[in-house]
Amino acid sequence: RPLQCLWCLRYGHMAVACQSKEGLGGHYFRCGGAGHVAQVCTQEVWCLLCHREGREA
Repeated sequence: RPLQCLWCLRYGHMAVACQSKEGLGGHYFRCGGAGHVAQVCTQEVWCLLCHREGREA
């Protein structure tokens, strides 16, 4: 299983070595929202990173 950074959510490094200035930690990986848990999420699944980069999420 590849490493995933808990700060920027990208793969290949850990938060301690992250060079990203903008953190995405706290955003739910399923829908990109914040403030709720997986069991109650009713949003459509999409990739927060792809969406932010303008790709089909």
